[in-house]
Amino acid sequence: MPNNDSITNNPIKYPYIMKQPNQQPIYKVDWEKALKSPIDFSFKVPTPKIEAPINLEGQPKIQETKTPNIPTTYTKNFDVTENMYKGSVEDLNKCLEGTKLAGKGQMFLDAQEKYGINAIFLMSIVKEESAYGAAPAKERNGKVHKYNIAGLTTGKKTPGHKYQDNASYEACIESLCKNLHKYYIKRNKTTIAQIQSIYAPGNEKWATKIKNTMGEISKEIMSRY
Repeated sequence: MPNNDSITNNPIKYPYIMKQPNQQPIYKVDWEKALKSPIDFSFKVPTPKIEAPINLEGQPKIQETKTPNIPTTYTKNFDVTENMYKGSVEDLNKCLEGTKLAGKGQMFLDAQEKYGINAIFLMSIVKEESAYGAAPAKERNGKVHKYNIAGLTTGKKTPGHKYQDNASYEACIESLCKNLHKYYIKRNKTTIAQIQSIYAPGNEKWATKIKNTMGEISKEIMSRY
C-alpha cells in the first residue's frame, strides 16, 4: 500500500483522506475506509527485463570457446592408439570444406571412438591416398572405386580387382580401421613408423608424409583459436 508521502499533495476529495492539524498541509489516510473504496489500490509489479549478461567493463559477455588440446607437430614415433584427437567435429568439418568429404567429420570421430585410432591420423591417410575423395582408387583398366578413399586393396592378383569396392565412405573407413586393428595394432605396430613398415615397407617417405599431413590438419584447426 502507498505511504502517506505519496498522497501528501492530493486535494481533500475522498472521505478517508483527513487533514492533520499542523502548520503544513499533511494528510492521513483512514485505511479502513480506503479499503472499502471502489478505487483500485493494487499495485502491478512490472516484469523485469532480462538484459544480456555483462562483464565488469559493462560490455556484453562473449561466450568463451574452449581451445582444443591438439599438437601441431608430429614425429614418426607418434602412437596413434595412445593419443586421441581431442577437438570437435566442427573443426574436422572445417578442414573438409570444399572436398568430396565435406561434412563427414563425424565419420572420423566415430571411427576413433569405435577402434581407438586417432581421427587426424585416419584423415591423413585419406588425404594422402585420395585427396579427400577427389582421386579414389582406380584400376589399371580404368575402373574407379568411388568410395575407396584409402587405397584399400583386395590382395588379389586378378587384373581389374586390385582395389576394394566399398558401398560408402563410411564403409571404407570401417574397413580401413578393421585392417589397421587386425594387421597392425594386434601386432603392436602402433606408431606411424611401425605402421609404415608393413603398410609401405621400405618407403619411409610415407611415414614422413603422414606425420606432416597430420601437422597441417592440426595447424589448420588451431588457427581458428
